[in-house]
Amino acid sequence: MFDLALDRRGESGGARGEILIGDHRETFLVDLSYWDFDEYRASWLRSAAHVLEHGYGRFLVSVSIPGQLLYITWVVRTRAGEARLHKSFLLPDYTRDFIQPEEAETPLEDFATRDQDESADIHVFRCALRDIADFETRLRGAAVN
Repeated sequence: MFDLALDRRGESGGARGEILIGDHRETFLVDLSYWDFDEYRASWLRSAAHVLEHGYGRFLVSVSIPGQLLYITWVVRTRAGEARLHKSFLLPDYTRDFIQPEEAETPLEDFATRDQDESADIHVFRCALRDIADFETRLRGAAVN
């Protein structure tokens, strides 16, 4: 199973979000001061499409004006029909030269060719790649309706 969702009831200046990766479930706070619900959904759709096409990508779960605050992301690599995700943080210095937050959605191209052996220092969560394809299909349906 793979899913990303935001609670539209929101928090003060933000919303609660949830990510499901296989058996792993995690909640997080989302900054809505820069992007709204629709911009996050559009970003997730682009990221899912990139993962399915290129085998790697990044889901942005909290963004702000580039160069000002920390971005919270989930980085994805695929191998043999499996998606492997880990939580990542982008520091303001890294995003400073971005024109738009969307530039963080796709890691550098060499990312896909790096050694994919997991380090003991990184906790990786797994789901079937088809679960990300199903997630993309659900988002496309929501965008059409």
